[in-house]
Amino acid sequence: MTLAEDNGPERGGDDLLAAEYVLGVLPADERQIASRRIDTETAFARLVDAWEVHFAPMAAAYAAVEPPASVKVA
Repeated sequence: MTLAEDNGPERGGDDLLAAEYVLGVLPADERQIASRRIDTETAFARLVDAWEVHFAPMAAAYAAVEPPASVKVA
């Protein structure tokens, strides 16, 4: 990212909602709404896809681990 990109206008609205959906930080009710919008609104689904591509390298940086047995029981 260049300095110009870093200091650009802040994103908001659907773009922010899509990013938060991909990161998994939305409250359950907002996540349900976003999930329905993905199924019914092509433009919103494309935003979600774009954010998944954007964040994919971050997820790839971590190795998969098996959760402890105590987590599975809970």
